[in-house]
Amino acid sequence: MRNGEFATRFVFENYGYYPKGDTTKDKIYYNKLFCEFSVPHGGCEYRLKVDRDKRHIVMFTYEEGEYKEEVCYWDFEVLEKRLNEKLSNLAIVYAYPYTIEKERYFKFVRIEFYKLKSFEKFLELFEDDKMFIQMYIKDGLTNIGTPCLSACDVSFRLRSEYINRLFERVK
Repeated sequence: MRNGEFATRFVFENYGYYPKGDTTKDKIYYNKLFCEFSVPHGGCEYRLKVDRDKRHIVMFTYEEGEYKEEVCYWDFEVLEKRLNEKLSNLAIVYAYPYTIEKERYFKFVRIEFYKLKSFEKFLELFEDDKMFIQMYIKDGLTNIGTPCLSACDVSFRLRSEYINRLFERVK
């Protein structure tokens, strides 16, 4: 099974596709991945599993309702480190948009601060299908013409109504 950049390359090479079948366009891979809900894509369904024994979040494929292959995984250690580095604190800014002479402005109303509760809550949100992984990978060329993944975004998404399950509001 693959982890890190090897996983991204493997997913792209094996599950990437040409938008609308147009091979003149760049090949891409785009999907939203959940634990209990599967998203059909290119003849496969993809799901996630929180494997607490191996300490991974695993992406795997199903075809026609049958398990096919473990595609890649994300280590708990790496995820927890990144989560603490990038999202240990969160600020939500509330604002009203308005336009003056075709220029858009915002009037800021308030700001709320939050602190991450725990990595365990992060995992629970995956298991409850309240959080998902969004992957976007695009093929391209470097400035010297060698093939590369020109865009790669693996992001963790949480709907706003579940913020209080992952974060605690700081007064």
